[in-house]
This record gives sequence, C-alpha cells and structure tokens, in this order.
Amino acid sequence: MKVRNLIIVGSFRSGTSALVEILNKCKEVLITDESWYFSNTKEGTSEFEAKVLRLLNNKLLPEERPILTKDKVANLNNVLKKTSDKTSFKDLLLQHNPNIKLFGDKFPEYIFNLEQINIDHKPKVIMCIRDPRDVIVSQILNYQRLMKQFNSVHQHWWAKATIQECIEMTPSWFDFVSEWKRVKEHKLTYYELNYNALVKNPAMESTRLSIFLNVCPVTLYKSFCRTFRPTNHLKWKQVCPDIDKQLPDSWKNLMREYGFII
Repeated sequence: MKVRNLIIVGSFRSGTSALVEILNKCKEVLITDESWYFSNTKEGTSEFEAKVLRLLNNKLLPEERPILTKDKVANLNNVLKKTSDKTSFKDLLLQHNPNIKLFGDKFPEYIFNLEQINIDHKPKVIMCIRDPRDVIVSQILNYQRLMKQFNSVHQHWWAKATIQECIEMTPSWFDFVSEWKRVKEHKLTYYELNYNALVKNPAMESTRLSIFLNVCPVTLYKSFCRTFRPTNHLKWKQVCPDIDKQLPDSWKNLMREYGFII
C-alpha cells in the first residue's frame, strides 16, 4: 500500500495538537507530534535524533509531547531502540501499523520551509487557522496558569503576559498566516482547517477533511466527537473585549480575509 506524507501546520494555539489526537484515532493515519521528521536541515536532523534519545531515557522536556501515543505503537520504545535514522524509523512504524495510508508530523514551523519540504516529500498539508483574538487570549491564559503553577513558563515561550507581547512575538499569528498565504500558491496539496468553522459545524468540517485525506468520514467524525473540546473559544469577549482596538491594521486585513471580522 502506498503511504502518502502529511504535514500539519498553523500558529501556536490554533488546534494543531488537537488535530493530531483526532487523526491518530483513525486506523489509516499515523501522525507524530513535533518529531522534526520532515525537516531537511542539520538542525532538524539533530533535533529528531535528540528527541528520540530523550524519549528512550524518559527525559522529555516539560513542554514536549511524546512523538506518538501508545495506542498507535504499544512498544514504541522497542521501535526507537532499533533506530534513530529517519527512513528506518518510518519503515519500522509502518510495519507495526500495516493499515496506514497517511504518515505525517505536526510541527508549526514547517510552514517557513514548506516549499523545500514540498519538493522533497510531496506531502498533503493541513493548515489550521484560528481567530487571532482567541489565539492571543489562549496565550495569555496559559501564561497566567503556568506562572501560578510553576512561577515559570517552562520554556513555553509562546505563552505571553500581554496582548502587545503576543503581537510583537516572532513568529506571531500574523507571521504564520502571512507566510501561508504566500507559500500555498506553490503547487501544494492543501486543506485550510478553520478552527471557528470546526466548532460551529464539526460534521461538515470533518466530512470535508475526510474527503481531503481519503479516510472514513464516519470514523473521523466519531473521533472529532470523542476528542475535540474547544479551548478558550470566543473567550476574548470576556477576557479582552477591547482587543480589536489593539490589533494592527495588517492583522485586521488578514482577519477579514478569513472571515473573523467583517
């Protein structure tokens, strides 16, 4: 069976991690979580090898998620012990999951090297896009939670204390979406997953996504229903009701393009 590559990108707090969890409930899909598998830089290769090593030694950093959930590969450590080479890593995972049609990785910053990744791997690409007001409020609430719990953001550098810090961070929501607008014209096979539309009509969005991925629509919809729990959706109306006044015009123009404001 031919296995197609899949990449999930999007700004921080836009639903990319939730999507990984949802898709991994489908037997035809296997998505790693920030494994750096598709990175074609020396930094990416060393990060991949280092993360495998941290997993084997039970020393994931506080902000890191496991590469894969145990329900996908029960003996993941046995797989990892056999290899830290990318190609054999994928081959071994697929041996343990013979029904897989889509193999991929979620990593937000792939978006800034997507043209080369597309040349090298010809992946399908899912871009998660969310109202930046919800993104910013989620960043701020996470900052408050981490500071209260740990008195530190534990290297969650995207967690910020103020709206202005969220706007000025690099990369920001604006950087991700601007780069996406540019790069998606370069012969990508892509799907734009609008977080707000997903919350509003999960049945329709999951059906569209299942067509794009060529997976069972019923299984995918059931996975959405079991797994997807909107986080801080429209919370900005309570936490920062005047946030629109602080957003630059460049942000507002992009928001209009994606229907977040009229």
